[in-house]
Amino acid sequence: CVDPITVGSDLLAGDRATLGQVTDLPFSTSVVEDDSLLSFGFVDNVALGTLTFGQLTDDVFGEWKHGIYIIPTLRRNTADGQIAVPAFATDPSVMVDSVVLVLPIDTVVGLYGTNNTFEYRLRELGGTIVDQFRDYYSNDNLSLGFNDLNRDNSFTAVPEATLVYDTLIGGGDSLPHIRIAFDDQFLEQLNLQPASTFDSDTTFWQFLSGMYLEPAAESGSLLPIKFQRTGELTRAELYFFYPDTSDFSPTFYRAPLSLWLPNYSKSYAGSIAGSRLDTGEDNEQTLVAGQAGLLTEINFPNLTELENTVIN
Repeated sequence: CVDPITVGSDLLAGDRATLGQVTDLPFSTSVVEDDSLLSFGFVDNVALGTLTFGQLTDDVFGEWKHGIYIIPTLRRNTADGQIAVPAFATDPSVMVDSVVLVLPIDTVVGLYGTNNTFEYRLRELGGTIVDQFRDYYSNDNLSLGFNDLNRDNSFTAVPEATLVYDTLIGGGDSLPHIRIAFDDQFLEQLNLQPASTFDSDTTFWQFLSGMYLEPAAESGSLLPIKFQRTGELTRAELYFFYPDTSDFSPTFYRAPLSLWLPNYSKSYAGSIAGSRLDTGEDNEQTLVAGQAGLLTEINFPNLTELENTVIN
């Protein structure tokens, strides 16, 4: 905050508390690492709605690297719940023009930092299908493949709503979002897939088990990406753009996401936080950081010091 203001007013004289007792209580403080976050609970099928992406390095808190695992799934028909097979899968003459991962920006949370350009890699997950019948935590690591899927190497995040798809396709849906286009090599592999690839989630995951969105360089900011908020439909989806099989007009197949998981790694080496973690007790300086970061622990060495003492 560069221009702070005072909010509220002073207490009235009659509302002020008076000092009744002063008691010295010996205690010590120390900076400790927080536990990892539960990012997905499979019993209740609940995942964190907003995840942050980027890489930060500073003298106080060290290096934070926040990546995101993303697992797509096939779309279902609203009428019967059956898989909606895309038209291009059943017509070998129709080629997919482009595949784009659309990720909405959580403008309610807001950008942490001053930079809005992010360098990235979109990496393919390893061939094993991701187990969605277990809990996941923010420091879990999934197996990665050898291929990078991204066409471009950076994106710029802005809070203003922009078109998700061309107005030639429909009404021109808009929202604040980032777009990550897949490269030509992935398109070639996709267009060679048999129709059976889209028969089930399992056969689709055998072709594309998921992606890892990884920061490729210092970004100076953390970008909040909104996968889902309570009471809202998710807008984070994988778009397959192709010419319509009847009149060759542009259209798309929209694949929702089955799972999204953070991969938050932190290194405090060489930072003030690192020195506080190493020294243990420190009653001069405390540090607090969210997203499975740091806590300040307050230790009372002897509970007998609280005998006959009331703490309000």
